[in-house]
Amino acid sequence: MLPPAGPARLPDRFTLPGEVLRFHECCGGAVLFVGADFPWHVGVPDRVVPASPRLLTPEMAARVADEHPDDLSNGCFVIADGGRESSMDPTIVVDLQPTGWGAAMWRSGRRTAWWVRCPSSH
Repeated sequence: MLPPAGPARLPDRFTLPGEVLRFHECCGGAVLFVGADFPWHVGVPDRVVPASPRLLTPEMAARVADEHPDDLSNGCFVIADGGRESSMDPTIVVDLQPTGWGAAMWRSGRRTAWWVRCPSSH
């Protein structure tokens, strides 16, 4: 567990779910499997970043944000990752758009697993 560092900073139109805010009151996230090839960084506030530059490419993410501002990918943020911040790292993404209901997606390399809809407490 990392010491508390405050909540993640997000653009004004997004809000972290209440559970994540409470988590950030207690700690600054966690690093799991330290020393492994893919140490997991979970809920670390400064690592809660837009997901689209990693999942697409920075150029494609900018294009989507400009041409399709309501696209799902514009509201998705990395909530946990495999530590190296690359597009091939295992990544867990959460949809923080008001209509997103806190959906989460897991991705590893080119494989994308499931979306899970969770009740949101935005």
